[in-house]
Amino acid sequence: MAIADFLRRLPLALCCLLVLLLVPAPARAADANPFDQACSAYDRGDFPAAKQAYDQLLATQGWNPTLLFNLANTEFRSGALGRAALLYQRTLWIAPTHRQAADNLHIALERSGTPNPPRDWTAPLHSKPARDLATLGTALSLWALLASIAFLLLARTRRTIAASLITLASLVGSATCGILLVHNIREDSIALVTTAQATARLAPADRASIAAQLTAGTPVHILSVRGDWTYCTLPNDSQGWLPSASLEELLPIGAR
Repeated sequence: MAIADFLRRLPLALCCLLVLLLVPAPARAADANPFDQACSAYDRGDFPAAKQAYDQLLATQGWNPTLLFNLANTEFRSGALGRAALLYQRTLWIAPTHRQAADNLHIALERSGTPNPPRDWTAPLHSKPARDLATLGTALSLWALLASIAFLLLARTRRTIAASLITLASLVGSATCGILLVHNIREDSIALVTTAQATARLAPADRASIAAQLTAGTPVHILSVRGDWTYCTLPNDSQGWLPSASLEELLPIGAR
């Protein structure tokens, strides 16, 4: 009786199994890995879709070299050379040894007509790893300095020399790390021209005299912001006002 009942229900079970196998397949395709979707869109030349997908991934996952580099390549293939240069720079800020990002940045600046900066052996010092290390080193050195001073004040005479050496080493260490940290934080004021061209003027007005013409990817140092205008130090060390819409900070506040 049990066998007959099983055979009677077998077709219904098979139908249910078939539905379970077939119906979720489109859903799984629709819910594919967002990174794979972005890469697939890039491979088929759908750069707007790839850009949107990478932007969403960066918004949810935060900055990482792979996403920034892929988005930079997408912007480059779309012809947005200024944005591409910015994103390659961000990639190098997180991963200063990323050779492909450095090479592609060189190409993007060359195509936009922007002079490439000279090779700088100190470039790794202007990076996120260096900033994190300097922050940690400054904190540890200051704590060591305070501890050594306290030890020096409380130590007996025969320990004074050792305590003095520790104090001196801590002082040098904290000063070195602090200088490196301050120098690194200077990167927070850097912005890049992300439009094809930008006109720097001597006053924050469209009719003001022209101070310089800048191409995509040109770095400037932000001094102040007034409405739709940003006052900057230009590459020739002069100052000028640029439309804020033509600039994008290298390191937005949330990424520092």
